[in-house]
Amino acid sequence: MLTQHPSQPWLASLCQFIQSNLQEDLTLADLAQAVDLTPRALQYAFKRELQTTPMRWLRQERLKLVNQTLKTKTPGITVTQAAIASGFTNLGIFARYYHEQYGEKPSRTLRVKVN
Repeated sequence: MLTQHPSQPWLASLCQFIQSNLQEDLTLADLAQAVDLTPRALQYAFKRELQTTPMRWLRQERLKLVNQTLKTKTPGITVTQAAIASGFTNLGIFARYYHEQYGEKPSRTLRVKVN
């Protein structure tokens, strides 16, 4: 979720929309439509408020969800299942982003025993 309180009601609404639809194949146009802005206006306003783009924020939230899922060690869960359930469709790109974010392969997160 947000690490700061949004100064704009539309931003809180959009972030909630994203959280509720992480598994969906969302586009920038979908996000803009959800808050009745043009895609360009959304990008500009989102960047001004959160210093990132809407699509990058969406990806970060999906990565957090996969990371949490892998750390729960649900019996039988695979990296592929966790990634797809979190909205990723390209597993190669997912693995690259995951490694960039967490410094390890997702399979390593799944294998590491949590004490």
